[in-house]
Amino acid sequence: GGGDLYAAAATLPRNLGEAVAAARADRTITEILGAAAVHDYTELALSEWQAFSTEVTTWEQDRYSTRF
Repeated sequence: GGGDLYAAAATLPRNLGEAVAAARADRTITEILGAAAVHDYTELALSEWQAFSTEVTTWEQDRYSTRF
């Protein structure tokens, strides 16, 4: 066909926080895995995302340590 597959595609989550929100909102995932499994997995993933979000990377240290 001559269609544009990219135009019809859903946007992927940009980060783990968005992915957690999407997984929690997806009824199909909950039906397949069960509510308890989705809850436990997304709680773990959210914990990882929060830990990652509070880290200062080497790139940030190198870039900003000389500016302030």
